[in-house]
Amino acid sequence: MLGRLRARLGALRTEVRETLGTTAARAPEGPRGPVTAAAPPQGRTQDAAATPRNPSAGPPPAVLHADTASTTRDAYVARARAAGRPLVPLAGPGRNVAADGTPFHGPLDNESSRAKVAGHVLTVDPAVCIACGTCVEHTDHVFQLPDDGTAIPRVQDGPMDLVQDAIDACPVTCIAWVPPDEVQARGLTAG
Repeated sequence: MLGRLRARLGALRTEVRETLGTTAARAPEGPRGPVTAAAPPQGRTQDAAATPRNPSAGPPPAVLHADTASTTRDAYVARARAAGRPLVPLAGPGRNVAADGTPFHGPLDNESSRAKVAGHVLTVDPAVCIACGTCVEHTDHVFQLPDDGTAIPRVQDGPMDLVQDAIDACPVTCIAWVPPDEVQARGLTAG
C-alpha cells in the first residue's frame, strides 16, 4: 500500500510541475517534501489586475508555495494564486493611497498595511498567547516562537498579506497592531 501511495505522490508531483511549466529538475526539499514555487500556468499573466479564474472551469491546479518573506508584487500574486484568493489590483512598494484616501504600506491594501502606515506597532500579548505556532506557520520571517516562550514579532515589516493572515488565524486573537505608547503600558511584545 505504501508503495502505491509513493507512486501516486510522484505522479502528482510530475503533474504539478507540468501544469506550472517548471523545469524537470528536482524541486528543493522542504520539511514536508519537495517544494514547488508557485508560478502561473502558461498563458496566464502575472498582473494582479487579471481576471480571476472562472470557477466553472474546474478546480485550480494544485500549487505549493513556500515564500513567506518576499514583499514583491510577484510574490503577492503567487501567494494569492496558491491560496486560491481572488487577484486584486496591487500598488507599488512603499507608501500608497487607497481609493478611500487612506494611506497603506506596500502593494496590498489591508488592515495590517494601513496600521503600519498609521505608525502602529505589531505586537503579541504574551499573557494571552498559547504558543500554538499559527503565526509562525503563516510567516516565519515576521514571527518566531522560542522553545520556552510565547510568539514574538521579529520584525515590523514583511508580507502584509501573511501578517494579516496570521492575525486573522490566531485562535486566541493575541496579535494586534497598537499605537507605540500602548506597547509597554500593556506589557506587549514587539519586534
